[in-house]
Amino acid sequence: MSTSQKNADDTLKNDEEASPQPSRTEVQRTRQWISSALKQLTTFGQTRTAHQQTALAALTVACIGVFITALDQTVVVTALPQIISDLQIPITQLDHASWIISAYLLGFVVAMPLMGRVSDIHGRRRIFQLCLTIFGLGSLLCAIAPLLGKTFDLHFLSVFDAIHLHIDTTSPGLTWLISARLFQAIGGGALVPVAMAIASDFYGDKRRGLALGIIGAVTEAGGVLGPLYGALIVEHLGWQYIFYLNIPLVLGLMIATQRFIPKGIRLQEGTDWLGALLLGLALTCLGLGLAQQGTSLGLTASHASNPQNNPLALVLALLFFIAFIVVERKVRWPVVELSLFKRLPFIATSLVSLLVGAALIIAMADIPIFVD
Repeated sequence: MSTSQKNADDTLKNDEEASPQPSRTEVQRTRQWISSALKQLTTFGQTRTAHQQTALAALTVACIGVFITALDQTVVVTALPQIISDLQIPITQLDHASWIISAYLLGFVVAMPLMGRVSDIHGRRRIFQLCLTIFGLGSLLCAIAPLLGKTFDLHFLSVFDAIHLHIDTTSPGLTWLISARLFQAIGGGALVPVAMAIASDFYGDKRRGLALGIIGAVTEAGGVLGPLYGALIVEHLGWQYIFYLNIPLVLGLMIATQRFIPKGIRLQEGTDWLGALLLGLALTCLGLGLAQQGTSLGLTASHASNPQNNPLALVLALLFFIAFIVVERKVRWPVVELSLFKRLPFIATSLVSLLVGAALIIAMADIPIFVD
């Protein structure tokens, strides 16, 4: 062995010996911290006097509900090629199929900031079951969308042409499916804040962070596992069963909700319905403005062959956002607490979440359509 190689081996050995290794005490301390954190979920805060098992059961029911609805954010990604084939979507309108995903995300986001407040006023159990009902009915409508497209004529939607809002009905089944996905998402998106409210009711300030973290982790896990789950269902049963299988799960959750989730204390407060409406309109116009099919909204230039966005829709989105901000600054119980945006960490994390989420959804929606 040469002298230089021997010196190199000695240097590497010395570096390995000098590198800090976790001691047994540190490992035991980490295990004790994790065990202590999980054990906190079995004890109650001072705001509730129910039994331990009830708290864990309620948290479990909430997590299962959130997981199922989060699955449906991305579950159709791997099913898009078969959906396009079954609904006979023309090859020139493949971009329209992306609204099967976009409609769900839109309804999911619009419903989230509102329903937490609604559950404060009308009770956790009632709103949780209402959201499950909406999600279940939406799932059924998604499953039978091809049948609805063949049964019901949608030419009455041409009345919107008078206000320069053209709705393409060349694929009626697709129109029904997109509408059903939007309806389904209203119930799915609303489950997330209600589930977090349920966890907050059971666990005190010291334990609430862990409970909310579990719900957040379950939500992300559902979105990640959605494409895999959808691929398995499509391969063995067909894409309609992605939605059919939601129905028995919803029925089981309805029974469990009645058994384990309390009604909750109702607050005598108001709901900012106007703010929620303005936010929904702003997000809808933004989605239409950024999408290629958004060009059917409003007047477009005759020489524009295939524009990628619509200025009118984007302007409307901006106006609705401005109106939303004005309303939120004046109402007593706003949908979104604008003071949060004065905190730089909140702005930074929100921006990162927006960019990462947008990139992820764009990739998952486009790759199955144009690669398969």
